[in-house]
Amino acid sequence: MVSDGASRLLEAKQAGDEPRLLAETLPGVMVLTGKRRHLPAAEAVRMGANVLILDDGFQHLPLRRDVDLVLFNADRLGEHFRVFPGGMLREPYAALARATAFILTDVRDDNLARAETFATRLRQDFSGCPVYFASFAPEALLAPQADGRLAELPLERVAETIPGPTFAFCGIAGPQSFFRALSSLPMTLAATHAFPDHHVYTATDIPRLAAQARAAGASALTGE
Repeated sequence: MVSDGASRLLEAKQAGDEPRLLAETLPGVMVLTGKRRHLPAAEAVRMGANVLILDDGFQHLPLRRDVDLVLFNADRLGEHFRVFPGGMLREPYAALARATAFILTDVRDDNLARAETFATRLRQDFSGCPVYFASFAPEALLAPQADGRLAELPLERVAETIPGPTFAFCGIAGPQSFFRALSSLPMTLAATHAFPDHHVYTATDIPRLAAQARAAGASALTGE
């Protein structure tokens, strides 16, 4: 149990970075995790939950569900016809017939044509299952305060708060999506650095990043 809805009970080292992030950003919501999904699900119900939302739960068949939303990243559509490790699917393509709806994420002008072609194929192969497009847009940056808190920095204040070039870094599965989002803001990217997905930051990472930022002429660091 990462959070009981009132208190956060586990750190990222114990629970994983994504469950911990959910616990931090969803006040009042219970967050439970486990390899055998039906066990935390049963515990959540015992605690009074009447709605369960699973992340990455499509292939967990022992757990009955009412709605199955299947997401595809619009930048990686060519990988979604083969089963892992040859592609991104964890089940054969035909298993998508169980889906309630498909959502193509991070759709932009430069990948819209591919997204529309892929959506057409999904509609043909799984008639009656709707296909939706989704895109991402930054709303604010989080700026560290003297007391350790993170305060929202409105986008219209980015230029005055970060007047010089910034050095961007992250440890996520799609780093280019983050760098692209920053490029849409009124800021200049001096350089970028991408760690592997779920990177565990150490005490030596920040000095190294700061040194890279100085070498690139950056006056600030922006990370995810």
